[in-house]
Amino acid sequence: MNTTLMTKNFVPMRKNNFTILIVFLLVVFSLSKVSASVWALNSNAVGYSNSKNTEKMEWNNEWEKHYSFWVQKVLQTNWLQNERLQYGEFNPFYRWQVDCAKLAYLTRLFFSYRYGLEFVIRSDQGQLISSQDNHWDEEPNPIKRLKNFAKFILARVSTRTISRDSLLIDISRNSLIPGTLLVADSKRGHVMILKELKRSGAPIFIYSTLPASDFIYESYSYPTPEAYFLSGKNPSVSQGGFRRFLWPSEHRARITQRAPLKTPAPFQESLIQTELNLPLFFDEVQKKVLVAPLSENEKFEYLLDDLCMKMHERMNVIIDAALALENKKGKRFTEAEFDLYSTYRRDFDIMTYIQRLDQTYREKRYLLSPNNQTIYQQLLTATSLNDDFCLVPWADNKLESLGSLRAKFLAKKISSNPYDSFAKRWGE
Repeated sequence: MNTTLMTKNFVPMRKNNFTILIVFLLVVFSLSKVSASVWALNSNAVGYSNSKNTEKMEWNNEWEKHYSFWVQKVLQTNWLQNERLQYGEFNPFYRWQVDCAKLAYLTRLFFSYRYGLEFVIRSDQGQLISSQDNHWDEEPNPIKRLKNFAKFILARVSTRTISRDSLLIDISRNSLIPGTLLVADSKRGHVMILKELKRSGAPIFIYSTLPASDFIYESYSYPTPEAYFLSGKNPSVSQGGFRRFLWPSEHRARITQRAPLKTPAPFQESLIQTELNLPLFFDEVQKKVLVAPLSENEKFEYLLDDLCMKMHERMNVIIDAALALENKKGKRFTEAEFDLYSTYRRDFDIMTYIQRLDQTYREKRYLLSPNNQTIYQQLLTATSLNDDFCLVPWADNKLESLGSLRAKFLAKKISSNPYDSFAKRWGE
């Protein structure tokens, strides 16, 4: 089959995107004079009316809530693809290529920059790297200084470092707020940012993936424990689970080997995640934060949307693989590159979602709306592109329905091998 390599393109989900009116944070924040070295000359940092307050601004519970508000209301999937931000200011990270861990760090770093807060991580050598360090003072341009600092940070962070820069938190609606990190164990190596927690306890996560790109995705359900915690062990203080970034004061307490600072509830380190039943980990999490349960229709729609999102994520990875192979000019991938551009793990996740969707339909069919029953029947026939809610344009001359791709996955026609052609990788 003759297929032409297409330009990476993300097709929006079928859910309606409502315009959100953002209440400018000037109303609720009072920021003092900024003294941090990296953003000392940041003309874009918000200057608030309380100019008499000269105390150094520090991360605390209130700022954590403001960060949560920013993640939920401001941070969007097109953040790295917009040259201008919501207030018309230049986006310093326009077209930056990030993976899941780098996105988590970069969002925290940008918020710290935007509101004059200190940003700190711990290095592999156990030393603190801070935005208050003077290493970047020689650069007079504030945007260039910010970019230099961000590049320095991103070169030193990964899924391996994120657990040491964060702490395990309690499972409650007060602690699982937007901005919370869901970190996989070291064997899986992934992190997602909680963007919203529904009254049903259902999440909306935002994340990037490998290979690094400026694409950001959303997920509308919890992962399966067996796929997220591949070691078969519960999250612990040292790795995995729902976490929040350590504040600079907490970093310094740990680095000087003093007892960790006791922070007011709800932001104190908790061991409850170490005690949950691992096979039912996310079920138990959802029960603890549930206010009003999801209807069966809502559950079904979330599964459909997640499956569609994962197909588009797979499409982008395969395009990256083809471009990378072309640039190799006949040379083979290294072992690390092969793992990066193969889709074995993603294809396993997609099959898991297909099975969950089929099981939900079998067990809850008569509780589903006529519209959702019709959508599922489309998945079974998969012969027409008309009115299909999820289409995957995996090549310039190939547009395929989710139902057609589902059939190929079930028939095991799909290839995860990055050396295979586009057609073969999509089951042609």
